Amino acid sequence: MKSGMEKKFTQSRAWITRESPTLAEILSEYLRFLDMPSLWEANIIPKLKPVAAMQPRLWTLLKGIEDKTEDEACYIMLVLLTHLLPPVGVSRCSAETTITYLLDFVPPGTE
Repeated sequence: MKSGMEKKFTQSRAWITRESPTLAEILSEYLRFLDMPSLWEANIIPKLKPVAAMQPRLWTLLKGIEDKTEDEACYIMLVLLTHLLPPVGVSRCSAETTITYLLDFVPPGTE
């Protein structure tokens, strides 16, 4: 089972890297993400916060996160994650570039 999951992870990552799908396409391909809405909030955010807190350059992003809505806190944690993840492969990219690969910025009201 473990080797099957590792193989699937490698295939999924390659697909995302190669095709640059939208979040909607990823969620339609991997429906299990939708079955576990608390996975991010319950498992990832609690682990990510202390790591981000150790980085002085990220303190301003963490400031007041407890007062944010759940959606705002999740967005902030995604931004923090872009600062903490190492560059992919041999190329280096800025945090701003990384964010554009993770998030599609659209005008308010866009469906």
